[in-house]
This record gives sequence, structure tokens and C-alpha cells, in this order.
Amino acid sequence: MIKDEELTQELNSFFNEFLFDGDDFNSEED
Repeated sequence: MIKDEELTQELNSFFNEFLFDGDDFNSEED
């Protein structure tokens, strides 16, 4: 089982990609 810190970072990365996908935050990707 992964540590809480690792899990938190994984969730943060996932939510950052999910929430900001297609938003102005990722405008450089377009």
C-alpha cells in the first residue's frame, strides 16, 4: 500500500489534469 503523501500527490496530479483539462490553465496544450 502506498503512503498517504504519495496518494495525495497522485490525487493532486489527477485532479489537476481532470479539473483544468481544456481550461485556460492548459491553453498552451491547445
